[in-house]
Amino acid sequence: MNKRIYLILLLTLASTIICGQKQANFWYFGENAGLDFTNGNPVPISDGALNTREGCSSISDINGNLLFYTDGSEVWNRNHQYMPNGQGLFGHSSSTQSGIIVPITDDGNIYYIFTIDAVEGSNHGMCYSKVNMELDGGLGDVTAKNELLMPDHVEKVTAVGNFDGDGTWILTHKWGTNKYYVFELTAFGISGPFIHTTGVVIPDNNIDFAKGYIKVSPTGEKLVTAHAAYNMIQIANFNIQTGVVSNAFQDDDFGTQRPYGVSFSPDGRYLYISTWKSDAPWSLPGGLYQYDLLAGSNQQILDSRILISSDVNGALQLGSDNRIYAARSDNNVIGVIRKPNEPGTSCNYVPSGQSLGGRTCTRGLPPFVQSFFNQEASFIYDPPCYSVATQFYQNCGFIPDSVLWNFGDPASGDENISRLEEPTHLFTSDDFFTVTLTAYSGLDSAQVSKIINVNLIPDLELGNDTAFCDGYSYLIDPGEGYDNYLWHNGYSNQTFETDTAGTFWVEVTNAGCTNRDSIVLDISPDYFYDSLTSICYGESIQIGGQTVSEPGTYYDSLNTMYGCDSIYQIELLVNDTALLEKNISICTGDSVFAGGAWQSESGTYYDYLDTYQGCDSTVITNLTVDDIIQTYAQADICEGDSIFLAGDYQTTAGTYYDTAVSVSGCDSVHTTMLEVFELYSKTIDTNICEGESVYAGGEYQSEEGTYYDNLQSVHGCDSLITTNIYVEPLPTVELGNDTLLPIDAELLLEATYPGADYLWQDGSMDSVFLVTEEGTYSVTVSTGCGSVEDAIEITYQQPEIPPCAPQSPNAFSPNGDGLNDEFKLISECEYTNFNLRIFDRWGKLIFEATDLDAGWDGTSNGKEAPIGAYIWRVEYSESRDPDLMNALHGSLMLVK
Repeated sequence: MNKRIYLILLLTLASTIICGQKQANFWYFGENAGLDFTNGNPVPISDGALNTREGCSSISDINGNLLFYTDGSEVWNRNHQYMPNGQGLFGHSSSTQSGIIVPITDDGNIYYIFTIDAVEGSNHGMCYSKVNMELDGGLGDVTAKNELLMPDHVEKVTAVGNFDGDGTWILTHKWGTNKYYVFELTAFGISGPFIHTTGVVIPDNNIDFAKGYIKVSPTGEKLVTAHAAYNMIQIANFNIQTGVVSNAFQDDDFGTQRPYGVSFSPDGRYLYISTWKSDAPWSLPGGLYQYDLLAGSNQQILDSRILISSDVNGALQLGSDNRIYAARSDNNVIGVIRKPNEPGTSCNYVPSGQSLGGRTCTRGLPPFVQSFFNQEASFIYDPPCYSVATQFYQNCGFIPDSVLWNFGDPASGDENISRLEEPTHLFTSDDFFTVTLTAYSGLDSAQVSKIINVNLIPDLELGNDTAFCDGYSYLIDPGEGYDNYLWHNGYSNQTFETDTAGTFWVEVTNAGCTNRDSIVLDISPDYFYDSLTSICYGESIQIGGQTVSEPGTYYDSLNTMYGCDSIYQIELLVNDTALLEKNISICTGDSVFAGGAWQSESGTYYDYLDTYQGCDSTVITNLTVDDIIQTYAQADICEGDSIFLAGDYQTTAGTYYDTAVSVSGCDSVHTTMLEVFELYSKTIDTNICEGESVYAGGEYQSEEGTYYDNLQSVHGCDSLITTNIYVEPLPTVELGNDTLLPIDAELLLEATYPGADYLWQDGSMDSVFLVTEEGTYSVTVSTGCGSVEDAIEITYQQPEIPPCAPQSPNAFSPNGDGLNDEFKLISECEYTNFNLRIFDRWGKLIFEATDLDAGWDGTSNGKEAPIGAYIWRVEYSESRDPDLMNALHGSLMLVK
């Protein structure tokens, strides 16, 4: 097989593997909302720290484990804490697509965050920041931030893997132009922009022209852009091999609705667009439309547009379960297109198809690298409930010829297997089952398995039919602990209160399983009574739940035979009595005899004596209990000081009490809460460049060392500031003397300096440069402390062919098949000195041998080396002339 074709096949395989990964398992969006796709069907999660109106992005590793997420301005790690250096990114939570996270495909630890500022923000443009997941104990660290790519932009960015599988295309649109800007991210960094002019000019004089999503299809063939203020979408071709955008055409027939969200079906055939109304508050819903991209000509594609629903007002995003999710702003549910590969309303859009567990969706959903969704086999299913048959649907990224289902439920006998495309299965218990779908297309097949949790149908009991009283209301409460409630009138609260008779029902849901119960309510009447009663002056009577002692008309309520309140009107007469009143004061903790008992609380107490005109005479005692005065104070001292409290000098923090006599003759207590402040001490590590200075130790310092400053803290206590100064040297570089090389020879120039950036004469930025032709080569090495430049002149001449020169293959494949498993030089001559060294493309030494028979097995430090190009160099002398040293070098390709 041609080795170039073999390498392309390898890269294509790598691309396929990447597409099957689970980097889109976790979504964070809206007001602390989230979804977890780990088990196939999404589960609401509420642990996120993100709160955004629009822009958001998240990423998981290839096994589906959450890594981090962002709103374009702040970055949170998987523990939902700010990542080091993860604040102040130049995105904006009000930008339509404030950011997108892109991994480097051959390095699972480095990720790029491409950010887009909001138009109403500071207009920072399109930037990128880098995240290294090897740092901060595997939680990640932002190592580079806000590197500018382009200044003018719309609020749009999308990404898709390139054709070779070794990089990713990044696409956006420049404001005020009809130009698409395309960048390519590989292990070597970012290249571009590659600018492609097509379609209409997007004006830059209205904020709404910036709004709306951009996306490439998962297959990488089509590109769609929504321009909200233009009431228009633009569809174009995209070449995943070259990155070229071309042949754009548009649909501007949306009336007063503004296109916003965009998404392709998994198979790339259908395009979905969501809109919001421009003549109403943007929280009101717009429309959901579908286009058939295989309808024929551009006009036939536009003519294929069909309205699916009028209940969408936000972003659209394809999930790893091959469904499309639709944002519904300011709702705790979002819409789901359950079968996006089907035409028209057969796509089965469900407006309230996915609960957010009480969290709120806003306008945005997280975008991902579109090639994540170029999957093969997939299926979806209705919530599985015990004792009810569960409906399954194949949802593959292709149309299979036939399917085979295994429900992982052997106890169900022959029913455990089905060849129907959309079968149902009645599970034999409430347990976990592994369901497997095998989809066949021609001679090929694809398989997917998911673990399904079959749940019990929730218990529900509203109670017996009953009646309540006229003029009152009745509260129906099915109890707490259910995921969702749905009442007969569409309400979703836990309880329902009514003042009318009728039949009322509620449907509750737990883990997708539902149950319903109803209750019949009736209304009972009430009655009115009138009576006359009397008391003596100074007495009181309980009427209507209150104690009364004054004449007048009072009302009470009693229960009728139906259990309803009846109104009881009482005319109260008060007869005169003899009355003696006295005032007494005591201290808190003392007591006095009044009202027939010893009293220790303030109040009015009554003692009854001989009757007078039929009523008891009354002695009224007005008792006042004087408080023991308590005062509180806060005292602060420094560590080592003291203060006089509680009869002594105190040096430790605590609560202290002093007792005195108040003006009322009662004891008073003064409580002092004492706080002792520690002496403040802090150590600061400061880095400066050679030749710079920093203020420490009372003056400006330029030498490394430790310096001390004595200050006073905010509490008045002494403090000590210790400053450790570290001086970083200026960078250096030495390319060597001008060099004469033989024709066709190569020379690897090295400019490596710790922590530096590099810029060669051709704009490349690696630490090494491979010379293959004569000329002047220069490099600038830059660090945070400055930059330095060096140059070298390379001249070629026809070399003398060294005698007995060893021969070299240009590629090898260490895959264990016994063919070309090692790279070694070949010669029939004998050498007295021999040294072979192999370097990677960055100049790092990978392998060294001093024996002609020793070969490289394709590993480095015990791990398989990456596929790609490497440089070899050999120095040797022949046994016939041991004093003459010869040198050769060349390149080789490692393939598998």
